[in-house]
Formats: sequence, structure tokens, C-alpha cells
Amino acid sequence: MNAQYEWLNELKMELDEYKSQIAVIDDNIVAITVPCKSRIDIVNFMTNVITTIKCTANMTGAIAFIHSNLYIACVGHILTMNLQGECLGSVSLPDIRFLHPVGQNKMYCVSFYKISYLDIPQMGQHQLSEFPFHPVCLTSDDCGNIYFILNGAVWKAAHDGTDYKVVLTQDQILKSKKRIFFDISNNLLLVQTSNTLIKIYRKV
Repeated sequence: MNAQYEWLNELKMELDEYKSQIAVIDDNIVAITVPCKSRIDIVNFMTNVITTIKCTANMTGAIAFIHSNLYIACVGHILTMNLQGECLGSVSLPDIRFLHPVGQNKMYCVSFYKISYLDIPQMGQHQLSEFPFHPVCLTSDDCGNIYFILNGAVWKAAHDGTDYKVVLTQDQILKSKKRIFFDISNNLLLVQTSNTLIKIYRKV
């Protein structure tokens, strides 16, 4: 977590200031929710090509990408959709504010009051009942350790929400940002700085 990041690119587009979130598809492509416009934008930030998927469900903004599919949090459920916009199914889960994939079989789900994880093959939900924090967004590493931002610092916790500690205090890249998204596996760091701008950094 002490790695340095260099500026790579930036996206200028209309966003929902408080609800838009990002899922990294690969090193050059991201999916961004725009709940206020009922759409998902698939953005290639190297070519500036944007493909729009309409989503009439009431999105909360949370999104994840696993197994070539998008998982979109809506009021009362999580919708599964392919990159062509075809709905593949849903699972009932209320009040999800943030989603983050853990490998290919698990996804962290952050609600207003708790963090749980969803077992993708069985679509079963498991609570992290001992986790005392309520972060807005989080990420994880290859071992399933959780990283999240709270009070301007980056924290790390074990996969079950225990053994938490600060690993990075507030520094230049975190200061005065609206929202931050980590993607450790693809070495990308995405920072939403306003309701029209996302900055993209790559780990060096």
C-alpha cells in the first residue's frame, strides 16, 4: 500500500456526484454508474470511446465486475448483467452502497450498517458481524484482506473483518477528494474529484 502512483489519464463526463461508482473491467476499460440518468457507461479511457447501457432499475450506484458480468446494486436487489446490457438474474439484497469483487467467487457488499460478502456460485450472503466500521468504499488484495478509507487514512483488516489497523495516513493523493476507488490487481487507482471528473493513476 506504500506504492507510488503516476497520473495516467482522466475522464471528463457527467456523473452523479454522490452515487456514481466505478468497476474496473481491464487495464483500459471501466464501467461507471450514473444513477441520476439511469445508465451505465462502459468507458475505454485510452481511446475515449463510451458505450452506454440503459438500466431502468432504481440503481444505488454500486457496481462490480466478475466473470465477464456486471453486478449492479439496485433498491432491494443486486442485478446481474452482461456487457451488452442483457439482464441475467438478480438476488435480493437491500441497501447496498458499495460492491467489490474478491477473486472470482466472492463479492464484498457494503450497506449503511454492515459489511457482508456474497458467495457468487451459491448467491449466499455472509455477515462480517465483528467489523466495527462503516466505510463508504473498500477494496481487497489477493489474500482477501480488506482495505478501506476512514477519517482520511487507509486501513487494513483481515478477510473476516478482524485485526484492523492503519496502513497509510492521509497524504497528497487522498486529500480533498470526493471518492476513491482502488483496483490492486490491475494496478489502477481511480479518484473522483468532482461530479464531472475522474482521475486515473497507475502504480509504478
